[in-house]
Amino acid sequence: MDFDGIVALAVQKSKLSEEEVRHNIDVKKMEFSGLIDDVSAARLVLKDLGVSVPSDAPEPAFSTIAEIIDKKIAEPNAVVRVMQINSPRAFESGGRQGRVCNIESADNTGKAALVFWEEDVRWMERQSLERNDVLELIGLSVKNFNPLELHSGILTEVRLHRQGRGL
Repeated sequence: MDFDGIVALAVQKSKLSEEEVRHNIDVKKMEFSGLIDDVSAARLVLKDLGVSVPSDAPEPAFSTIAEIIDKKIAEPNAVVRVMQINSPRAFESGGRQGRVCNIESADNTGKAALVFWEEDVRWMERQSLERNDVLELIGLSVKNFNPLELHSGILTEVRLHRQGRGL
């Protein structure tokens, strides 16, 4: 979806005017010191509004934990079950403060540490994430392969399936 389409979707799905949406996009670009383009900033604004962005790309392919490790997939999509949620904690790095949460996850091929940062921690708390919930994770990154450590990022999409229903 192009920039104008994303702006139109944000106006349609929110109570914001086009000017407000465009202002929020400019603010988001400033938050990232101009390191992201208009489309990426617009997608982040939609994510903040709780609106998923339809993609022109085909449905993402999901990898199992074993495939991620065996094939060394650096930016995988995965479907995992939440096994344990550790308490979120504050961090400070390079003068920047935030929150992080480690989650033990698994599928039928193995286990992985799942690390949520900032907005994903807030999302997890709003959703009251709990043990046995199933997560579809699109756009992860791998920090370590042994043991497997998956990290959420700015554009990671997380879809919740309550206690495995729907998968």
